Amino acid sequence: MTTNRCVLIGIILLGISCSCSNNHPFYLNLDFEKVDSMTKKAIGWTYFEDDYKVTLDNQERHSGKYSLKIESIDGPKAIISALTAGILYDSIHANQKIKLTGYIKNLNTNSDSLGLYIWCNSIGKTTYPKLLKSENFRGSHNWQEYSIEMTSSELPEYFLFGVQMFGKGTIWVDDLRLYINGNQITNFPQSNNFNANQAEINWLKTNCIPIKTVKAEQGFKDLEPLKIYLKNARIIALGENSHGTSEIFEMKHRFLEFFTSEMGFNILAIESPMFQTDFINGYIAKGEGDPKKYLANLTPALDTEEFLTMINWMRKINESRKEKLLFTGIDMTEYDVPLKNLTDFARKDQQLTQFVDSLQLVLNNSRFEGQNHLSLAIRKCNQILSNLEARQDNKLNTLIQNVRVIKQCFDFYLNGPSSEIRDKYMAENLSWILENNPNSKIVLWAHNGHISKQRGGMGNYISNKYSDQYYSIGFLTNKGKYTGGRQNFISTDNTLVESKPGSFEFNFAKTKIPYFFLDLNPIDHNNPNSQWLNQRLFQRIIGGNANDYQFYPCILKENFDGIIFINSTTPSRTFLKTDLN
Repeated sequence: MTTNRCVLIGIILLGISCSCSNNHPFYLNLDFEKVDSMTKKAIGWTYFEDDYKVTLDNQERHSGKYSLKIESIDGPKAIISALTAGILYDSIHANQKIKLTGYIKNLNTNSDSLGLYIWCNSIGKTTYPKLLKSENFRGSHNWQEYSIEMTSSELPEYFLFGVQMFGKGTIWVDDLRLYINGNQITNFPQSNNFNANQAEINWLKTNCIPIKTVKAEQGFKDLEPLKIYLKNARIIALGENSHGTSEIFEMKHRFLEFFTSEMGFNILAIESPMFQTDFINGYIAKGEGDPKKYLANLTPALDTEEFLTMINWMRKINESRKEKLLFTGIDMTEYDVPLKNLTDFARKDQQLTQFVDSLQLVLNNSRFEGQNHLSLAIRKCNQILSNLEARQDNKLNTLIQNVRVIKQCFDFYLNGPSSEIRDKYMAENLSWILENNPNSKIVLWAHNGHISKQRGGMGNYISNKYSDQYYSIGFLTNKGKYTGGRQNFISTDNTLVESKPGSFEFNFAKTKIPYFFLDLNPIDHNNPNSQWLNQRLFQRIIGGNANDYQFYPCILKENFDGIIFINSTTPSRTFLKTDLN
C-alpha cells in the first residue's frame, strides 16, 4: 500500500491556514475565478491531493472561467483515499447559522462520502458535521446545486469549509456561496494586528530562556534552567509547525540528547506507524541493518539527513549504555508490518490460522472501495482479538497490540478518516508503551497539532490521563525556507510567509533572540506586560505539504505548556527525490 497516505482531517488542521492571500487580502474566491499566476491554483484555497489530481478547469464549469476539478489517480489502493479542498474563516460568533451552497458535477464516482463540508472549531471542543451526502453522487450526473448548514457553538473559534472527496472518479465544483445568519459573505474579516510594545517585549526577553544553538553535542549549560519546568514530566512532547524544517529537527535531536543524558528519558516515540519502526529500533539497540534504508519505513518527512544523524547518535550512545535507548512509532495509518507479524505468528498457530486467512481474504479481494469492506475487516480483527485475549498469555501482549493497530487503521479510515480518532489511537498506543515500560520516560516527536492539549488532540488525551506528567512544547518559526510536498514532487524551495502583526511569530522576533524557550504555565493574566501572551493571536501551521496560507488563530497556553521559538529556518535535507534532483 502507499506509504503514509494523506491523513484527511488531521492535515486540514496542519495545513489550512490564514484566511487570506497577500495579493487579494479579503476576497473569498468561492467561484475560483482569482488564480495565482505562478502556481495556477485558486487563490485562498488549500487542498491536499494524495492519489488525486486537482486543477482549475476552463472547459467544464458551471459559470465564469473556471471550476475546481478533482480526479482520482488510477493505481492500487489498499485503503480508501481522500481529498479535501478548503478555506479557514477566522471570525465567527456564538450560535450563528452557517450555510454553504454550491454546484457539483460528478463522473464515475463510487463513494457516498463526498460533497460540501463545514468543520467548526470551538474553544475546548470541535464539531464535525456530517458531509453532505446524496445518492446522486454515485455514478455520473450533471451540475446540481447542494447545500449544507450548521449552527456554531457557544464558544466558536473558527471554521473550515469547502469540499471533500473519498474514493474514485471525478468531480467539478463551482459557484460556492457562504451565508452567516442568512447574509451572504464574500470577504474575509479584518484580522487582529496586535503589535507588542517595548515593555511587553522586555518582559518576554526577561522571562524566556535563550538557547545558544540547535546543534547537538554542544553541552547543556544553556539548557540547565529548563529542568525546573520539566522536573515532573514523564512524557515530554516536542512539536513542529512544519514537517520539513532543518533547525526544528536539529533542535529536537539536541533536546533528546539533553533529556536522555540529564533527566532519565530512554524512549523516543514518533509520529510514524507503530511496529514499522522496529527495524530502526533493532539498529539502535544492536547495530542491525542499514539505518538509511530503514528511514523509508517512517513518515516520509523524516527521511532526512538530520533524522539519520540522530539515529546514528542513538546507536553510538547505546554502544556504551547499560540501559538502552528505545525507538518506536505510535501512529496507526499503516498496517503492513503488524499484518505481517500477525500472519507469521498464525503460520505456527493452527487455532488462529482460519481467522487470519479470513482477514486476508477481505483485504485481498475487496480492495477497500467501500465502507462495508472496512467494517467487515474490523469484525475479522475483533474475532482475532477475542481468540488471543481469551488465552490470557502475557507472551501474546505485543501480538495483541499488533492486531489493535490493524483494527485502529481500518476504523480510522472508516470514520472519515478522522483526526480525532487518529489522535485518540496514538494516545492509546503511547499509553500501551508506558504500561509495558513502567520505569521509562518518553520523548514524544510529533506535529504541533498532535501534541496540542486542545480537545481532540493527542496531547489532550495524554494530558487528561497523565496530568502534569505530560509537558508539551510547541515550536514556532519566523522566517526562512522549508521542505514540503507540492502536488507530485518534493520541493526544498518553499518560503515561510512573512509574519505580520497579530501573530506570535512577528512579536517573538522583536526580541532579536535567535532561539529561546518560554514556559507558558506561569504567565500572569493580570500583568499588563505579559497578558498579551494569553490572547488569541495567529500561529504558523504547515503540514507535510507546502502551503502559502500558513496562519490560524490560537491561544498558545491552551495548546502547549511551553514553546521553542526559532527565528530563521532552512529546509530539511531530505533523501527523497525533489524538484532539484
